[in-house]
Amino acid sequence: AEHYCVCDRWFSSLPADTQANRNMAVSGYTLVDTTNVIPVLKWLPNQTTILDWLAQKQLPFDIYVDAPFIAGAGRPSNFLLMPSQWQHLQANTYALDELRERWGERTGKAPAVIYCEPYYDTAAKPLGGHGNCNHPPLPVTFGEEFLSRVYRALTSNEDRWGRTILIVCYDEHGGFFDHVKPPRYDYPPPPHAVWKDREPFHTLGVRVPALVISPYAAQRSVCHETLDHTSLLQLVVERFGAASDLTFFGDAARRKQEGNVRSVLTALSNDKRADIIPLPTPVLRRNTRAPARAHVAQTPEEHLFADSIEAKVTAKNGQPE
Repeated sequence: AEHYCVCDRWFSSLPADTQANRNMAVSGYTLVDTTNVIPVLKWLPNQTTILDWLAQKQLPFDIYVDAPFIAGAGRPSNFLLMPSQWQHLQANTYALDELRERWGERTGKAPAVIYCEPYYDTAAKPLGGHGNCNHPPLPVTFGEEFLSRVYRALTSNEDRWGRTILIVCYDEHGGFFDHVKPPRYDYPPPPHAVWKDREPFHTLGVRVPALVISPYAAQRSVCHETLDHTSLLQLVVERFGAASDLTFFGDAARRKQEGNVRSVLTALSNDKRADIIPLPTPVLRRNTRAPARAHVAQTPEEHLFADSIEAKVTAKNGQPE
């Protein structure tokens, strides 16, 4: 916040919970309106995502997940929850600890998009681990250390960092008081939606923390434009595609482009900075100890991760799903 840009009007796309908003961030639309329908569905309905668009455009991308490798399933990325996305995971998913080395390579073309994911606590608990996704009631230090490692890796290559935008946001807020009223925005269920409540949404969701960190983000700047998770998709399309490509991401992204929700591009400056802000010496301690007893999945999202991992392993072994 002291050295880059804070977005003070970044809202979650829908007044809903985790999976609906993550779908909006990667697809521009969502076929579910609540995580609570997931235990019935077993996993997320298939949607086209930004990974499909990047593959179609032959644009390289990497997914880094700060979670252990699971034999037969890979790393518990959020994309694992959607079977149509499994095709992208095997060749493009890495451990977060590999980011610094791979990003530091000065040969070859850098990926157009890098998607960094923490160890989601809803995946960690069924696997007997400890997440670092900042989801309450986790200590925030684990998530801050995760962000520190991402930033240090990206700034380790000065040349590539000079053409990079690091965006940090949350799918929803953590349940804390926020006085900013979400703007009105009507969003009806798309075709083939599996919504628990078939009524349209009439506003954006709650305001969420968001930082834009880049040589093109002015020091101590604040972006007052209305942004939401589909602003990420708009930015990628503006950089690597054409305006017509927004139709790939469903009606939501297209209408938001025409309405009040802007692109992340509005948070950037035309002037490139030469400085790279160093982080203080980390004083955090990573807790790698697993609980003595494996956690039994309880919440809808914990069941979703557990079921998806089991389904991926079953499919890989060639057994009936």
